[in-house]
Amino acid sequence: MKDVKKAFFVCYGGGHAEALIPVMKYLIANTSIKVDAIGINLAAEKLRMNGIPCKSLSNYLDIKSVEIGFSLAKEKHNFGSPVSFADSIAYYGFTMGDLIDEIGEKDANEVLRIFDRRTMFPAQTMTRILKIEKPDVVITTTMNRFEAATLYAAGSLGIPSVKVEDLIGRINKTYPDKIQVNTLAEKEELIQNGIKESSIILKDELNSSAAIRYCEKIYNIQLNLRPTAFAVFCNYAKEDMISRGIPQESIYVTGQPAFDNHPIYLESTNRKEVFEELGLNLDKKLIVFMSQPIVEREEVLNMIFTAVKEYSLLHYQFLIKLHPNENGEIQRIILEKYRIPNVKICKDVDVKKILAVSDLIMTVSSTTGLEAAVMEKPLLYIKISNGLDDIPFDEMGIGVPCTNSKEISMQINNILNEKIELSANKLKEYASDSNAAKRVANIVELLANKKIKPRKKVDIIVQARMGSSRLPGKVMMLYCGIPQIQHVVDRMKYSRLATDILVATSTCDNNNILKEYFDNNNIRWYEGSEENVLERYINAAETLGTEVVVRVTADNPLTSAVCIDMMIESHLQKNADFTFMESLPLGVTAEVVNLEILKKIAKKKDLSKEDLEHVTIYIYNHPDEFSINVMSAPDEISNPEISLTVDTEEDYQHMSYIYEKLYKDDYINIQDVISLLKSNKKEI
Repeated sequence: MKDVKKAFFVCYGGGHAEALIPVMKYLIANTSIKVDAIGINLAAEKLRMNGIPCKSLSNYLDIKSVEIGFSLAKEKHNFGSPVSFADSIAYYGFTMGDLIDEIGEKDANEVLRIFDRRTMFPAQTMTRILKIEKPDVVITTTMNRFEAATLYAAGSLGIPSVKVEDLIGRINKTYPDKIQVNTLAEKEELIQNGIKESSIILKDELNSSAAIRYCEKIYNIQLNLRPTAFAVFCNYAKEDMISRGIPQESIYVTGQPAFDNHPIYLESTNRKEVFEELGLNLDKKLIVFMSQPIVEREEVLNMIFTAVKEYSLLHYQFLIKLHPNENGEIQRIILEKYRIPNVKICKDVDVKKILAVSDLIMTVSSTTGLEAAVMEKPLLYIKISNGLDDIPFDEMGIGVPCTNSKEISMQINNILNEKIELSANKLKEYASDSNAAKRVANIVELLANKKIKPRKKVDIIVQARMGSSRLPGKVMMLYCGIPQIQHVVDRMKYSRLATDILVATSTCDNNNILKEYFDNNNIRWYEGSEENVLERYINAAETLGTEVVVRVTADNPLTSAVCIDMMIESHLQKNADFTFMESLPLGVTAEVVNLEILKKIAKKKDLSKEDLEHVTIYIYNHPDEFSINVMSAPDEISNPEISLTVDTEEDYQHMSYIYEKLYKDDYINIQDVISLLKSNKKEI
């Protein structure tokens, strides 16, 4: 039976789902890849509306999550939303359960009070879900919380991942999705205007040390995430990501799948019908502001309404398109204060239709600014600080910046009266050719089948010599007529992520028989110091041009290539110095270490004989000096009490029995070894 690969999509919210739905549809229609998905929040409804079966968070509920999540969901759930109450229980149960486990109940409640859902990072939950689903590749977009936690979990488990960037790949710090005020009087005024008290926060309350510490930690985790592949909208995004340290080999310029149908909308949308639906005047030019629940939202709205009222913009009409997470209350309160007649507010209208019929788009940092470029619409964007813009529309050549009400008025008139215009050539750089979903799907398929090599050159170096105090010559002992060293090398060939395999032996004369065997059997080898094995590894790696070394020892004839590939994948995604896997049977594992780290160790003064002989022992003894990535063995082979190494005659007899029972001229699976040992204890 053909091995069917599984792609697992995790979508948070309807807008983010739109970026992944075209990719899922392409994979289903054109490949043998099995597509599964979790729809979180409004994403579940969006996926099902598009004919894509999906699970929701409530499918994974357990008793602990229900106990934690029920009271929170009862308090916070929107019963008018398509999101089920069970999913809200799961949402709060998973996120708060993980948070309590990590920082304690008191601090967890403080984080929830200030940031509500915005800073949740349920990595423990997503690790559990990925272990249940067992995907070959994981795909998300850029949403914090569950999507970012999924990428982190995939990296911890050694599962390839794809992040489809909907902006330009920048990571932003979390801020509360609340109205921020300076005084209690301001807070009371908003409450009297119908705003819920839970939606308002005093700026002084943001100084909570527990909440700030946790947010900083999550920000740094997300900043250092290194998914296997990034699918980005344009070359500008790629260059921007490279500038912050993302390896360029992992960045693919695919276009944005959510924009594949934009050219169709631009051609087919009927302006008259949309204007009638929204109650707009066909004779007036339409300016659309794409609202967002950002810290400066009220400041921006005041800036826009001041421009409209005080700088002669009343001959235009304005539409405020709400973000899915906004209810429009604060927009209506501020609008009423200015008493402007020609401003409408809408939410549940297809944003692509609005873009297609608009004359000018305004935003701060919404993805819709990029969509405006795709539809070749003029864009005015509001710069609200001197910091780094989420999307520098002006640098990209697709937007005109403004910093105050007067500039907004001036630039609106300049653009709509054609006194300035954006470069047509620049806009064409961002035009959609409707093939982004296909490009992303191709990356997913290649990763599922491990057909994309790692972004760094990874090589397996097997440490082997004839000398052994307890069992001399063991590496040439036979199993099923084949030397142990040959079995080790053959098993390493099953790694699909390592490039080369090399045996590193020593210059001692008793290893000549080994070298002769290697020459006769086309095994690549290197000889170096007998006692300074650290130096031997460094020199051997340099002959291959290695960047990342997989250290394997020849006394382990059941070393797992499957686990090695998981470690390589995790090592790169976690951007680690050193990776190893806990809880495996003794003699199954390997170690993954950056060559530059071995070189760094070799330069240390006063290294012990043990440091030189055991290669990585210095890392174990000095963990604070390195980024160490500790993985857990897959549950099905987590048996640290079992020994599968060969150090003694008894070990050799033990291994001979395993090979006689299981070896069929191919790869022996560790699960089969464990089953054999557990079911034949008496015979063994």
